[in-house]
Amino acid sequence: MGKTIASWSPVHGQGCTSNTAALAAVFALNYQVNTLITHTQFSESNLEKMFNKAQKMVGFDSGLNALERLAKSDLLKSDAVIDYTETIYNRRLDILGGSQSSQGDIFILHSLLQATKEAYDLVWIDTATGSPNEITESILKAADVVLVTLPQNTFALDRFFEKKIDYPAFLDEKNVIYLIGSYDSEASLNVRKIKGRYKLKNKVMPVVYSHLFKNAYNSMAVTEFFHRNRTVLKNHPVYEFTHSLRTVNDHIAKQVDLVRKGDDEEE
Repeated sequence: MGKTIASWSPVHGQGCTSNTAALAAVFALNYQVNTLITHTQFSESNLEKMFNKAQKMVGFDSGLNALERLAKSDLLKSDAVIDYTETIYNRRLDILGGSQSSQGDIFILHSLLQATKEAYDLVWIDTATGSPNEITESILKAADVVLVTLPQNTFALDRFFEKKIDYPAFLDEKNVIYLIGSYDSEASLNVRKIKGRYKLKNKVMPVVYSHLFKNAYNSMAVTEFFHRNRTVLKNHPVYEFTHSLRTVNDHIAKQVDLVRKGDDEEE
């Protein structure tokens, strides 16, 4: 049975989707496991666009739309999931398009996620940002690891950790990794200070900002970007970014009992 990694952010526009995509892509290239990425935003998402798959995943005969119909007809089997996905990295990472319906059924959704967990070793789920709705809360509660993307911003962090605004109480019982997106290592509010200021027991990890990744994101060339930069030297302009992703992924792998295989370590 596969494991699930659910991503969420209490703040809109903090790169939660791009962080999820980047982590999933790098994980797929460094761990010899079969993984899937999908989202439950039930509205237009950039996830498919980033990997240049949006045009192939339109309509009700692909992605979660198709699986929902199978589930409602009690015809959904785990071996059918792959028929409704698109390949990003062969036998490493597939993408399952999101639903076009704004009305998510909790029971149906859990049936879909159960089928994906039976079909894949690891399932990445990008959930809707902002105050958790019923669907998001259900997914976060069921996830093996929860990734919470936060800004490197005192006011936003105070609001979340001290004032508990949009802070779901159930996170206290979950295996949570706090990701500081678009991280600037030169800023005074670094990871160590964030963890100390808010007395956090969970991991706080940076995802370093990269303008080259942003260019790839805007050009819908994320797939090629990570394949091209799979192994880079320390003086390469994307090294700090990809190194931060690998560090997060290595921690995730330990949490879900996966071990790195192959020789893809950076030089």
